[in-house]
Amino acid sequence: MAEKKVQGVPTPEETIAILTTQVLSLTSRMDALEQGSNGKGRRKREAKAVLDTKTGKVYHSHAAAGMAVAPEFGLKVHNFVWYEVIPKAPNRFKDISQEEYTKAVQEQQKAPAGANKAKG
Repeated sequence: MAEKKVQGVPTPEETIAILTTQVLSLTSRMDALEQGSNGKGRRKREAKAVLDTKTGKVYHSHAAAGMAVAPEFGLKVHNFVWYEVIPKAPNRFKDISQEEYTKAVQEQQKAPAGANKAKG
């Protein structure tokens, strides 16, 4: 028996297609949230650790490195000064992994040998 098409009411096939589209849309939104999206369609950026090869100092982000060395180049310190520093010192900085950054920070925080010994 053929089903009658009622105006304004989707057929079972149309209903399945609509629901499938909605499920796929929700799934992609959930994936985006799990990957760090801020909910506005833009991914949250993670800071990249940076090694200053001239001084050996490590910074937790490009912005921190840029602000630390900006005065050395006569630049005004602001959040995006990194983009002004890089053309002036293209080979000075090296991006490092989070593990390398953690290791370097731990090494920098170690006290010099004998610094904690009692004097007597």
